[in-house]
Amino acid sequence: MQELIQYAPILPLLFLCVYVFWRQHREQKRRSQLLGSLKKGERVVTIGGMLGTITALNDRTVTLRVAEKVEIEFLRSSVADRQSGLKSSANKSKPEKEPKKFTKAAEQNRPASDNATKSEEAAEKTVETPTE
Repeated sequence: MQELIQYAPILPLLFLCVYVFWRQHREQKRRSQLLGSLKKGERVVTIGGMLGTITALNDRTVTLRVAEKVEIEFLRSSVADRQSGLKSSANKSKPEKEPKKFTKAAEQNRPASDNATKSEEAAEKTVETPTE
């Protein structure tokens, strides 16, 4: 009985190693299925974060259209996942709104308790005199 108690601290570590190995094997299997089932016209994301639509497939490479008339060739292994629910780049969507610009009116509405802005206002009021 004492011999079994000696191995008790090792058992959680052993279970952890088996669990990590099992998860890694499952992820590797899912990834190989993904890379094997890629098709032309699917929207994918690369491991570098590049989004594109597959235009050509090869045993080793995949060509992605990332913008109109822009195609980039990647290794098949650099595809991270499919992008479901996104529209193809051929469908033009509304452009994003431009961020609001900082104006003088907005500058006047800022809080008076801001110490940094008080010092900036004092610096703006200082007038440089020409030196001779």
